[in-house]
Order: sequence, then structure tokens, then C-alpha cells
Amino acid sequence: MDFNNLDDLLHNLLLFILEYHWLYNFQWIGDLFKVQNSSSGCHISSVLDNLPISWKSALQTASLEELQMFVSGISSSYHWPESLLNFSNQCRQYTRLLSNYILLNPNHCPLHTCHLNVNSMCTDLITSINVDKIESDYFLKVSQKKSYELKQMSTLIQAILSSVLNNESRISLSQNQIVSSNELIVNNDDQLCGNFQTFRLINETILEKDNAKASSIDTAITLVDIGSGLGYLPNYVGYRLLQSYDHLSGKNQQLKVISIECDEKLHCKALKNLQVYDSIQQTKPLSSVIERILFRVELSNLDLLQTKLHQLSCNQNYLLTGLHCCGDLSQSIIELFHKDETAKILLLVGCCYHKMTVEKFPTSDYLREAMVNCDSTFIRKCISPATLRLACQHSPLIWLNWTEHDSNKHRIRLLARLILDLTLCKHNYLSNNEIEEHLHKRLDPVSHCEVIKNLLTTGDEHELRNCDGQSGLLLSFDKIYTALIDFWNRYLLDIVHPDKRMNNRDDGDDTSNINNQYFIDYREHFESVWKLIPGLLALQQLLQPLLENIVLFDRLWCLRETGRSNSRSVTDPYQFSGYIRIFDPFLSPRCMALLVYKSELS
Repeated sequence: MDFNNLDDLLHNLLLFILEYHWLYNFQWIGDLFKVQNSSSGCHISSVLDNLPISWKSALQTASLEELQMFVSGISSSYHWPESLLNFSNQCRQYTRLLSNYILLNPNHCPLHTCHLNVNSMCTDLITSINVDKIESDYFLKVSQKKSYELKQMSTLIQAILSSVLNNESRISLSQNQIVSSNELIVNNDDQLCGNFQTFRLINETILEKDNAKASSIDTAITLVDIGSGLGYLPNYVGYRLLQSYDHLSGKNQQLKVISIECDEKLHCKALKNLQVYDSIQQTKPLSSVIERILFRVELSNLDLLQTKLHQLSCNQNYLLTGLHCCGDLSQSIIELFHKDETAKILLLVGCCYHKMTVEKFPTSDYLREAMVNCDSTFIRKCISPATLRLACQHSPLIWLNWTEHDSNKHRIRLLARLILDLTLCKHNYLSNNEIEEHLHKRLDPVSHCEVIKNLLTTGDEHELRNCDGQSGLLLSFDKIYTALIDFWNRYLLDIVHPDKRMNNRDDGDDTSNINNQYFIDYREHFESVWKLIPGLLALQQLLQPLLENIVLFDRLWCLRETGRSNSRSVTDPYQFSGYIRIFDPFLSPRCMALLVYKSELS
């Protein structure tokens, strides 16, 4: 796979995405097994219709371990169709090739904490943070995931302030690079097939530790955090900055953190949290440097937001940041960064791509033009909430660590939802807006059905899966299928008639009884889906990093286009811009941080 330039790469990548749009542009519930009341009955989706017979056969019979080796690109004795192997190789190669255009090369960025990781084809943030008692008892007394994210974000922000604001000279590539630059080239002989979602973050213990102290900062510092929620990030960053740069918190108020949230309840609770932190013994209370604003950030009101920020910061330059900003909020932050000349540095981690306004994607003129040139119907066929949802799905690294038990729980829950949809369709309740969705979402057959819990524990039998002697817990589809129908038989009335709870039910009421003949007629379809669930999920593990990379590419290119006159140029109009992998995807799947630096803050 060899491309001379970005145009060629993008064109061929989009052709590949278009060819397999049926494999990702669908909803598991609703499209995998079409639930439609018509004279011809129920219809299965085109996902199964388009699946090549050879693929279907291989995916149905492969064990979970064989599927995981297939996704990882590890050779095995299992016989995979050549076309399926080509598909998997192309997914991995295109993901790595596109990553090469969006990563922030350490040679272009003076951050000592960033190192090139050729295994994942990205630049990793390496941290070794010492946490004091106040931090662990107060600021980091949250979930393990949140605590980890706070420490990583704080480390990167401090690295930016100590390295970038003081205009430290750029580090030579040899200092920050793990492998030689020629290993960046990806071709047909390349044995490296990992990406930012399938390899862990570099362990700092394998690198020589940098014991240099943070540089002194004499310029004023203003941080603006958008979508701050309960204020965990601005509070923690503010605390650490006060400890490191307390000389900036004097009379001139050179240190300021502006925290913006649109939810009034979260905002009020964050103010209470801030009062608690003020009671902590320290030289300066947090509330003296943190300013909270209740404001909904949208493209339509950025001018008003700019005015507020300039008033609060006294027209001081600032670092703009956002951690896991949902949907359109990320694009609004990018637009604010472009419009506001005092916004000098952007550090943005997005999430929930499926909550974006689909019609606005892609935002990059270059990518949109490339899609239309590929096929005039490309956007209609390939871009949907389902596509963007897969792009922000859990990391394949998590799935690669699944056990048979994890896999069985997933497909039982999926089959249960499919059966429920068919049941609601039969009773003409599928389009009833009054159904309490939250009720049946709480009804988990894996947790609430004794028959299924026993089957998950013991199975039907233990027998050899293959000639290598691997054993696995085999579940009988018939027993699972029957148990799920019985399960929904019991709870159906609660779902379709929320006014008649279980304790008010007339045992003679037949409304909740499912006509078993109805499910006998479609048993073969459900069994086919049951057998294919692990295989279909495996294919989506290959597509997820590629689709997310397209979203990341679009945001970076949109931002670069606003900074130059020629949107087709690949030249970076900023001091530097690109992505740093700030989180380990196993712990925090939306792990890529967009870092853009216009010029000095001073």
C-alpha cells in the first residue's frame, strides 16, 4: 500500500469506506433484525444480506480467541477467507497511514513529556506524577478513570506552560523518538499493525526519566475550561498551578482559571465543591483564582462569550481547554479558538461524536470535497449517527481483553433487545412514545434471569473447541432463546402498560403473553444473528479506529483551513498543531488530545 500524497491516500481510503458502508452504517437494535409490521412479516437487515457467504461461515465458527487474533493481526491456524484477511489488513493500514498525518511529531513540539510511539503510530504523553495527601483526599477522590484523566490533563497543561510559555528550544527528534523515522513508513511488508486504540500508552518506566524541575514562569497565566461540569479539572489544575507557581497569585491576579458550564445544577454543585476546597489549608484559596460562568457555548453566541472572557481576563491571552466535550461543543470550541485572537493555545479532547449535528459533518472543506469526488452519494451512504457512534465506541483494546464470559453476556443482552423489539412490534407498541424506555433498560436478563445466570455459569457442556485442545463454555441457543422469551413474558405488561405494575397485575390478564408461534417462525433468523454477533463485533473493532481517525482528521484540517488561504495545502499554518495521545485507551477510550499553538502567550 503506497501513496505519494495525502490526496491519493484519502481518495483510496474513502473508496474503501464506501465499499463497506453496510458493515458500520447500521444500528444493532432496529437494523440487525428489521422489525416491521407488514404483509411479508419481519425482515432482517441488509447487514446480513451483504455479508459474503465465505465471511459468514468463517465468522460463525471462529472462537473468541481466534477472532481476537484476527483483529490483532496475529497469525493463527484458523482458515480465514483471503478477502476477509485483505479487509482486516486494509483497516489497519489505512488507520496507521492517516495517523501519520494527524499526529503531533515531537520534533515540532517542545514538550519533554511527549514521545513518538511507532507501535501505535501516535505521540504519547508520558507522565510520572507525585500526588500529595490533599490531592488524593480531596481533588482525586473520584472514580479511577476520572482521577487518571485529571492527572494526565494537569500534567500536559503544566508541561505546556513550563515548556511553551518560556519559549524553550525545540527538542531534537532523537531525544523524543523511540525508533528511527524510516519506521514511520507503512507498506505491504510492514509487520506493525497496531494503532492508537489497540496499543497501551507507553510505560514511563521504559524511558529515561526526566528529573528536570519545571521552569519558572513569569508571565501571566489564564486558562479557560469549557464544559467543566462539577469543576474537577479546573479545580485540580488550579490547585497544582498554585503549588507550582504561587508567585503568580499575588496582587495582580496573574493566575486565573475560568470555568464554563451550561447545566445550572452542575454549576451550583461545582460552586459548593469550590467552597470545600477553599477550606483546605493552603497559601491561597482556590476561589481567588477560579471564576465560574454559567453559559451555554454555541456557534451562535461566540461573540458574547468572547466579550465575557475578555472582561474576566482583562484581555489577557489564554489557553483554551476542554475535556471530553460532547458533540457540537467541540466544534464550537474550535471556532472560538479561531475567532479569538487572545486564545493562543488549544487543548481539546472530544467525545460523543454521534451527538454532533450529522448534516454539518465533515466540517473540513477539503474532506467534504474528497468525499463528494469519491462518490456524489458518499455522505448520504456513509455518514450517519450510527457511523459516528461506532467512531466513539469503547476501545478495541477492551474487547481484545474480553473473556468468553464477557462475550456471552454481550450477545445475550443484544439478543434480548432484538426479541423485545419484535415483541413490541407484534403488540403495536414499537412507536408508542409513552413507553417508559428507562424501565426495560433496567431489566437485564444477565442479572435478573436465574436460568440465564445458571447457563452463563455452567453452560450445557464443556467440550473441545478445536484440534489445539482449547476448551470453552458452550451455550445452547435454544435454551437462551426460550429463557429470554419467558423473561419478556413476565415483564412485558410492565413495559407496554406502565400504569399496571407487577404488584397490580391480574394474573389472568393475557396481555403480557407472547405468542410463542410468532417466535418459532423467526427462530432461524435469530439463531443466525446469535452466531454472527461475536464475528460482526470483531469486524467493527477493525473499523472503529479508522472511523475515529477520520473524525480527528476532519477537526484538525478544519482548524488548519481557517488559518491559511489554501485549504488544500498540507502546510501547518500554526507554530504546531496535531494530536497527542494523552490517555491509555484501555482506561479512557477517547484518548486523543488536539493541541494547537498559535504563538507565545506572553
